[in-house]
Amino acid sequence: MRINGNKYRNKKTEVNGIVFDSKKEATRYCELKTLEQVGVIRDLTCQVRMPLEIDGDRVCVYVCDFRYELRENGN
Repeated sequence: MRINGNKYRNKKTEVNGIVFDSKKEATRYCELKTLEQVGVIRDLTCQVRMPLEIDGDRVCVYVCDFRYELRENGN
């Protein structure tokens, strides 16, 4: 049996020229941008590739949706 479309039936959503794989991901991006603007987080980046290694051997490359740094005491 073949299923047409996305495995989870997500709909691609565009926000500020960035296309996200789902509406939830786009909503989370908007939340994080707000937190960045008010100074709670900094250095927000999307779709960051991170190689995962075990005992020096690359196992895979993990792609996270978002990466950011929490600011301490709003600084």
